[in-house]
Amino acid sequence: MSTKRRRPAAGAGDTRERLLRAARSLITVHGVEGVSIRGINAAAGASPGSLHYHFGSRESLLVALISEYIEPLMRERQQLLALCEARGPLGVREIAEVMVMPLARTAIEGGEDGMAHVCLLARLYGDRNAILFNYTGEPWMREIYERQFTALKHCRPGVPEAELMLRLDLATHCMLRGLSALREEGADWQLGSGYTGFDPWERVEAILRFVAAGLQA
Repeated sequence: MSTKRRRPAAGAGDTRERLLRAARSLITVHGVEGVSIRGINAAAGASPGSLHYHFGSRESLLVALISEYIEPLMRERQQLLALCEARGPLGVREIAEVMVMPLARTAIEGGEDGMAHVCLLARLYGDRNAILFNYTGEPWMREIYERQFTALKHCRPGVPEAELMLRLDLATHCMLRGLSALREEGADWQLGSGYTGFDPWERVEAILRFVAAGLQA
């Protein structure tokens, strides 16, 4: 019996990448449950069996999408947290920076791919996607969240833990929505003035102040 390993077909890597990008775009708009395997294949210009061939399932494709940016992002958050802890106990502003800055750099410095991934994370978090939450429940990632929460408890000792958890959840929603809107010129729809002329890093600073104020309130 032959034991030769099958070589990937020509263009297989390109097809896989197209599937990932098509899925990201569709899920960001419609959510995971609103996107079918057939729709992803069609949007990627791939044959009907391509997604199953490359990923096995829609869920496995989503894990591949999440892991592409989450792991390096969380490693950066881990490093930033260690730097802040080395200077002493974290204040609320430092906690906000640990939460916001790695994502902000992904959105601003990561080009279209970086911004698209922040938009995807905003959608998945807002939808309470189980795959996202299971993935970020890995022990080393969980440990980062626990250190942030411990620091927040020290900053706000009189606030019940349940409320602090709610504040972190609300802050995460705010952070992701704000960062995913960095390139939206007409985001201020209520006043009609828009964000024209704002530097993206000025917007990040506004998000940081807002998140810190919410955690501190």
